[in-house]
Amino acid sequence: MYHKIVMTGGISLFGGYNLFGKLTRDKKLFSFDRTNPYPKDNQNEKEELRNWLNEMKNYFPQIIGEEQNISAEYSMLYSLKQNGKIIERPKITLIHTDTFAGKAAAYLNKEILERESSKQR
Repeated sequence: MYHKIVMTGGISLFGGYNLFGKLTRDKKLFSFDRTNPYPKDNQNEKEELRNWLNEMKNYFPQIIGEEQNISAEYSMLYSLKQNGKIIERPKITLIHTDTFAGKAAAYLNKEILERESSKQR
């Protein structure tokens, strides 16, 4: 059983087939260069990230049934859980790049994972 997990975080969350990637594109919340999101307003990156995170939280109930279409990180943890390979509340360390896309994906993955962890109590 895994108690501690360290993983790198990428931008798979923004894939066009993933729930939050589709929502972000459909709502035109960020600009995109292929799969790489970037802020529409470079002057206010932090506010744009905060507004996006708040908007995405409204869609957390849609994760049910879409567990394999959230992000690579979430899919891996979900698979470990489904196969009984992970304790109920493991310590997870997510390493990400200090880019807009890296931070955005890591922040949302963190919110999703914390929400999932609190539901298990």
